[in-house]
Amino acid sequence: MLREDKGNLKVDERLLMNSLRLLFVISVFLSTVVALSYYHKIAFQTGYAITSKINVNTASVDTLSLLPGIGPKTAAKIVAYRQLHPNNKKTFAKPNDLTKINGLGKAKIERITPFICFE
Repeated sequence: MLREDKGNLKVDERLLMNSLRLLFVISVFLSTVVALSYYHKIAFQTGYAITSKINVNTASVDTLSLLPGIGPKTAAKIVAYRQLHPNNKKTFAKPNDLTKINGLGKAKIERITPFICFE
């Protein structure tokens, strides 16, 4: 886009900067659309919108089942694991701690991480 003619150099630089700004705005818009569509997909699939983070150390089977990709069986496994470790108030302190549960791999944990907390 740069030309030998110095008179056109400023025009080309402005065009490049405006193109980069437009690309940035489009990328922010698209990432927002993707995030919102994922949120609405979860709300549609479960019939509920997750409006606050779910504490995996205290949530019931029904509440844990609201998480994307977590069914009643996996939710029951999480609750059962917590009950097997009653002396530890924070059975799970970080997302990777959930790998202790059979059926919860890295991909599923990454999928639910935005919706969970460990307080």
